[in-house]
Parts: sequence; structure tokens; C-alpha cells
Amino acid sequence: MSKEAPARTGIVHSILESTAEGVLRELARAPSDVAYVEIRADRLRAPECAGLVAACAVPAIVTVREVSDGGGFTGSAAEKRAILEAALHAGAAFVDVEAEGSAADLAEGRWAPRAILSHHGGPCEREALTRRLDRMRSSRAARLKIVPEAGRAGEIAALPPLLREAAGRLALFASGRAGAASRIFALAWGSWGTYGAVAPGRESAPGQLTTRSLVDVYRVLAIGPATRRFALVGTPVLESPSPAMHAAGFSALALDAVYVPLECDDLDDASVLDLHGLAVTTPLKGAAFRRCARVDADSRSGAVNTVRIAGSEWAGHNTDVAAARRLLAPLLRTAGRRVAIAGAGDSARALGGMLAREGADVTLYARNVSRAEEAAAAVGARAASLDRLAGASWDVLVQATPLGRNGEGLLPAKSLTGAAVLDLAYGRAATPLVSDARARGLRVIDGHAFLLEQALLQFALLTGLQPPRGVMESALDAIRGAA
Repeated sequence: MSKEAPARTGIVHSILESTAEGVLRELARAPSDVAYVEIRADRLRAPECAGLVAACAVPAIVTVREVSDGGGFTGSAAEKRAILEAALHAGAAFVDVEAEGSAADLAEGRWAPRAILSHHGGPCEREALTRRLDRMRSSRAARLKIVPEAGRAGEIAALPPLLREAAGRLALFASGRAGAASRIFALAWGSWGTYGAVAPGRESAPGQLTTRSLVDVYRVLAIGPATRRFALVGTPVLESPSPAMHAAGFSALALDAVYVPLECDDLDDASVLDLHGLAVTTPLKGAAFRRCARVDADSRSGAVNTVRIAGSEWAGHNTDVAAARRLLAPLLRTAGRRVAIAGAGDSARALGGMLAREGADVTLYARNVSRAEEAAAAVGARAASLDRLAGASWDVLVQATPLGRNGEGLLPAKSLTGAAVLDLAYGRAATPLVSDARARGLRVIDGHAFLLEQALLQFALLTGLQPPRGVMESALDAIRGAA
């Protein structure tokens, strides 16, 4: 008998370890607030799998995924069946079998009440998914699971109608970075489950989030009709610390709200969710400016990074500019007013415009000189080629390109002859620019400090409440420490 009647809904904690010892270790660490643990038994033997199922403190789902299905099982059909049947005899709540796989008949016979019939892959498109569901719904399997591949975030709009139609029997969410948001909202849309990874780097599919983030950051067990929904749009966004910072703020103020990453390069994709506001990052800040009916003074350079949504009206703001003003004001007073900005994109243009209006002598340096000249002319600055920055004289250097996020260098350390540096880029470790500037004794504002400052301003705009600075800073520090 299974440990639990097959009626649970919630998070499935997916364990990918290739040894019984590894699985046992992760079972002991499994969060108590999950509905099931999934044991991916691709590299386990039948007796090992049975012993692990018996050791589970929560109901187990056992899955054996072949290489052709994106898994690691290389044995025979008989060996696969032996693993699954051993799991059932040991008390697994369910076994998960592919609809076209060698063990699909387990979903039709005596084990059907404890079988999940699955299909992975295919387009995330309404008609294709409807046909797939129609083929699967005649199965005797207790539950169904369909995981299509999302090529763009807007495609996940196809999922809620099918979940409503399936009335609790179906788990449905999309794989891929563009589909990550569907994993967050799947339960609220009516999916019986959404799957979480044990840790970053241990995902069972692209776009999968960790179980802890599903619970603590995205509050998937508590999202309801009254939940206020905010999204970070742009690319890349899945690794951003912003959702954790905002979630900490929501929790501290007891707000029923969620802030999710929506990986996209087209603002039309934001309409896939019923959103109350947006945080906007590269490459969509200019597009957000053009979409807004109203913008604040800090957005006048043509870039918006925060949108408040009321009905169909978008109101735009730029907290990057407000944060930079707050952080740079003391530097300009003490270090000097000659400012070099690396970059000519939306952030460089917005900060350059603000600094020029504040009376700074601003030069934009970019690889694309014509783009730098266009941006500089629009904001009252000068322009030059990026290769001239190494020999330039400046008091304050603003780094407004992605360089450094993955360890790339902007300038040789010996070229850091100014007084202060603001680096908008951030990664798991300090960027080379930040490390070199600190070593040479310059005053430094790194990307995490800038991210926090703009997030606090953004939180206030989106919620209308004073942000809990200490709580949000601690959340950011925790992420930096974990990295």
C-alpha cells in the first residue's frame, strides 16, 4: 500500500542523485512542506529503489527516464519495469511513466490508480496541447502530466484553460527559461503539482526552480485570487536576486504579493500574467518607456525600469536614475564632476542624462561610437570610443555595460586613475573592476549596493509602502553569501 492516498496537490521535490546514498541524503533534507518527493531512479537498481521508497517520510513518486526522454537510464525495458514495480510494492504513491514509453501499460492495468501518465516536450501551443490531452485523458492513470517546451514566455497563456478543463487530474507547466513563471503559477491555475529542484545546478529540466525558492520566494502554496502580482521582465532574469529581496519585504510587511521572473525580450509577453506592476531590465527599458501612458521626470531619457499598472494604463518610473542620484551625489561633491560612463544603452543614457542635468561633465564611451554619439547628443554629454577610456581622465567612472558579470575585465587596473567607481554589473563574485578599484584605494559602489538601492525605491513605487531596508538587505546578503 502507498503511504498516502493519491489526493495530494502541491510541490514535488525532485531528487536526481545517482546513488542510493545520495538519494537517502537528500530525502533526509527534503522540506516538510512538499506534497511528494520524486526519486529519479535512472541509475538505481530495483532493490535500492524499494529501500529508498520505504525510507521516505513523505509520499514518493518514482520515475525512470530514458536517455531518449532526457534522462539517464540505459538499461532494458525489463529492468525499467522491475524498478517501477519494486517501487510500487514498496509503497510508492505513484510511478511516473511516459505515454509512449516501454512501461506505459502500467498506467492501464492494476497499477493505474497509482500511475502518472506523462508527456514531455512538444510545443507550448493551445491546439497541440489540447490534442495531446485528448489522447491522454482516456487513460486509466490516476493522474496526467504534460510538460511542453516554451520558446517564449507568452506561450504559457495556453496553460490555464487546459488546467481548468482537466479539473485537478493534470499537472501542466512549461519547461525552458521562458516557461519558468508557469512553474510558479501552476498550482494557482489548477495543476496538481509543480516540480522543484533540490539546489541550483540540480534541475531535472531547463527553467526548473528550487523547491526552497518555490516555497520561500515565490510562495506558490499561498498564491490566490487576491495576490498582487509583480514581474521582473527582460533577459536574463532567472538568476536575479531581486525576487528574493522583494519577497523578504512582502513577508516583513505581511503583504499578499509575489514578484516573479518572466524571461522575455518582448513586452507583449508580460500580458500573459495578470500583473499589477513590472520591474524592467535589459533589453526592454526603452520599449517600456514607449509603452507607458505617463512617465516620471527620471525617465525623460527614454528608459523605464519600473511600471505601475492600473487597468490598461502603464505609468513608468526609473529607479536606476533615482538610486544613482542618491549614491553619486556625495561622490560628485568630494571626488569631482568629470564622469566617464562605459556604455551607451538605456542605463548609460538615463544615468548620463541625470548627471549632465546635475552639472557633471559627462562622456559616454562605447564600442559603437555612432550609438554613443546619438545617446550623448540626446542627454547633453560627449561621446568617445570605448578603447579611449583606458587613457581618459575622469573623477568618477560609471560602468553601465554587462561586462564583469561573468568575470570580464573593463580596464587594466593601472588605468583606474580617478577617485571613485560605480559598477552596475554584479555576479557571484566581485567584478574585476570592483576588485581592482578597491585594491587601488578608489571609493567603490558595487552592483549589489546599486541593486539594493534601486530595489528599495522600486518596492515603494509598486506597493505604496515604505520598504523594510534591513530585511531586504539581509536577503541580498544571504544570496551573496551563498554564492
